[in-house]
Amino acid sequence: YTIIIENYSADSLREIFEKHISKDAFVYTDEWTGYSPLKSEWNIKQDKKYKKNSPVNRMIQQTKSWIRGVYHSVSDYH
Repeated sequence: YTIIIENYSADSLREIFEKHISKDAFVYTDEWTGYSPLKSEWNIKQDKKYKKNSPVNRMIQQTKSWIRGVYHSVSDYH
């Protein structure tokens, strides 16, 4: 899922968590401080190794490169 958020604060991230992530799920993230307040409600494990070499980050980087190369941009609607 993707949504547009105002910033990377816990309040903005909470919207994604509440809509799409079960309270029983295990969530592995990088060490971004915005996740810390959510730890009391979700099973969040933060580790710096997820920051650069995670499959999710690689997928995001490749998608952004594809959009920039083929379409040059994507509207907020899409």
